Amino acid sequence: FFIVTTMVLPPSTILDEVAATYVNIIFYAISYQLQLPVEPFLVRSLIHTHSIDTKNNIRNDFDDESQRTNQTYGRLTSLFSLIQTVGSPIVGTLLDWIGPRKTSILVYGASALGYWM
Repeated sequence: FFIVTTMVLPPSTILDEVAATYVNIIFYAISYQLQLPVEPFLVRSLIHTHSIDTKNNIRNDFDDESQRTNQTYGRLTSLFSLIQTVGSPIVGTLLDWIGPRKTSILVYGASALGYWM
């Protein structure tokens, strides 16, 4: 692919595309690293809002809440890793079969659906 691209596009265009790709990867990595410290607090807030017992009193057990937060965060992190492990080869196969443009549309559409849910 790279040899065909060098014949069609001038070298400066290829360097611009490579630079744009690296900048995009750097922005993704920075935003991913910035969200990691916040995730346990988000999980705790979600658990806290849903931990109302039958008498509509909010439970105040810190140990129980901390344990549930740790377990839920661990499960969410494991699920994310599992989905990436399974999804990466599927997206790679789709790239080969239907091409990068249609695969990107499919992946972004699935992401939008996930955000909507």
